[in-house]
Amino acid sequence: MKKTILAILIIYLGLNVSCKDDNADPGKIYDPNKEMRISSFVPDSGGARTQIVIDGINFGSDTSLIRVEFSDKRIPATVIGANGSSIYCLVPPGQPDGKNDIYVKIGNQESHLSDKKFRYVVKEQVSLVTGQPDKGGDTDGSLSTALFRRMFAVFCVDGGSLITFGDGNPRLISLKDNTVVTLQNGVRILNGCMSKDRKTVYGVTLSYPHALYKYRKEALWRPELVTSTINIDKDLFACTLDDTEEWIYFYVTLNAEVWKMKLDDPSNIKKVCSVGSSVGYWGGITYSHFEDCFYIGGFDLSGIYRISKDGSKVDNYAGFHGFNYNDGLAKDAGIPHPAGITTDKEGNIYFTDVRAGTVRRIDYKTKIVTTIAGQPDVHGDKDGLPKEATFRDTYGINMDEEGNFYVTSSADSFGTIRKIAIE
Repeated sequence: MKKTILAILIIYLGLNVSCKDDNADPGKIYDPNKEMRISSFVPDSGGARTQIVIDGINFGSDTSLIRVEFSDKRIPATVIGANGSSIYCLVPPGQPDGKNDIYVKIGNQESHLSDKKFRYVVKEQVSLVTGQPDKGGDTDGSLSTALFRRMFAVFCVDGGSLITFGDGNPRLISLKDNTVVTLQNGVRILNGCMSKDRKTVYGVTLSYPHALYKYRKEALWRPELVTSTINIDKDLFACTLDDTEEWIYFYVTLNAEVWKMKLDDPSNIKKVCSVGSSVGYWGGITYSHFEDCFYIGGFDLSGIYRISKDGSKVDNYAGFHGFNYNDGLAKDAGIPHPAGITTDKEGNIYFTDVRAGTVRRIDYKTKIVTTIAGQPDVHGDKDGLPKEATFRDTYGINMDEEGNFYVTSSADSFGTIRKIAIE
């Protein structure tokens, strides 16, 4: 099949080169007064970034006018070229597993085949990004040689890089340049939060009086002090931003409270609400743009809270059944040690179950908890299929713009970052 696609592409490119100066060729100019229609496509199945050729009539050759979409979610494909009767594009990730429609839109016309669908095959893989299992340190270098101590947070920032916080120094990991560099020395920042545009990360020092730093892309990710004092007298492990990004919210685990601070006026700090009882040292908090509320991972309470933005309503959302581990409806699921937590654009919740060494998901529509990666209470550093892979303690989790997850997998003396690709 790959040879067939390659042959079609070579023929297509050959036609394009031989006729590239023939702009008047009516077969290569989209005519809005004539029907535009798909007749077939090849191959009929594949995964993300599969090369596909769509045949039909009246496509034109101006790719800026052509939009190809997959599935009922209308996910846009990358259109590489067109020659009037064929469109060459790459299958987009993120489709539902199984058969999906292909739509071509040009101008005011749209076409799809009602009797033929593209079978999308989800590809899943867990792989090591950086860090060395069983070997810790603060060594910069390449992705394969860098050493880390225990890590608690990872952020997928703009430009294809990661920023991490943990027992070691804050680090910048460039996936494109294959480098790991230290951003700052002499501070202990265990967690932070990131802006919606992924161009600013905030990090708060663990111990009172708490300094807050920001790391901005336009400043080459160098640390900038926001404030040297945050007037909360307990260790700060978790924080998040709301939709305005004017306030930063702190989950004070040892007091079982949520506080907020105005970023442009750090003296403006106030308690938002109390949250159950103390959850011990760890915990996580995230803001859901989809629902305009907060979710909290209560580490030692074995459950996840849902909190209204103004703090007036606090619900036991999932778990709270002790240290038993089981998937199922959120209210019935066993969630021993939730901590790192994030949400996607569709309202689904993803969190790390630390001591179990797993990554789990709560579906927004069904409210069902499932394990998407790792084997409960089977610890290790095995890559491969998500359900066969093993992790150490999973603390931090973040999703990149393509829907891949990056997770910190750590023991007391070392840390690694693992990628969960589900595309």
